[in-house]
Amino acid sequence: MQDYFGFVGFRVGGRDHAIRMRGPRERGISFAVPHGSLMSCIDYRIFDTF
Repeated sequence: MQDYFGFVGFRVGGRDHAIRMRGPRERGISFAVPHGSLMSCIDYRIFDTF
């Protein structure tokens, strides 16, 4: 995945955060979520871990 995507972006509560990867700069994936919703998911352990 690091060679395919140039970035993974997150917009949480109106603030942007990006993780750079080795792929082309113009190719990436972005996620957007309100801060309160993200915190609820974390509090209730909705996300699976690997």
